[in-house]
Amino acid sequence: MSNEWFALYTASDFIRYTHTVFVDASSATNIKVDLRAWARSLGDGHEKEDWDDALRILSNASHDQPWALIMDGADDRTVRLVSFFPTGSSGTIIITSRNKEVSNLAKPHHVELGEMRADEALALLQKAARREDPLSPEELESAKILVEKLDYLPGAIVPAGKYCHELSATISGEFQPYTFTQYLDLFFPGSTPGSKAS
Repeated sequence: MSNEWFALYTASDFIRYTHTVFVDASSATNIKVDLRAWARSLGDGHEKEDWDDALRILSNASHDQPWALIMDGADDRTVRLVSFFPTGSSGTIIITSRNKEVSNLAKPHHVELGEMRADEALALLQKAARREDPLSPEELESAKILVEKLDYLPGAIVPAGKYCHELSATISGEFQPYTFTQYLDLFFPGSTPGSKAS
């Protein structure tokens, strides 16, 4: 299997999204788990929602509530990705995959992205996460591990950085970033600096 990834776009422009949903698309089960978790994270009566409710929420979103569904790691040819596509025209679907056949799902748009050098990948991750230098030694080490886990591929690095930025907050006037270490703990358990399994 090659290291080529594809980003597939169903909307013409990148815009500020009301909802950004990041799912592990390596299996149908993982997609359902992540969609369910996202729907339930909305709270306020959504605590018992299931994966198909997440698709309904996105499908029914109005044009002034644009959404992005990022399906990462869709390499398994047996997963029917289209069954997890929301309907409607207010969203963008981005799929990362090493499977060239996935590019057939793009209406006409797909972009083939290659690997970056380690220093370029680190700079891109920081830019996507809107982080300033210098990073703490632990955060820098986590960032290095993260870009390596993401195979130095921009199609995976940008969503990871944006995810960290979106989950960051300012509390009592002080910026509290969602750290690269937290991201590793969530998506690559055991790979953080100092963990036993890496």
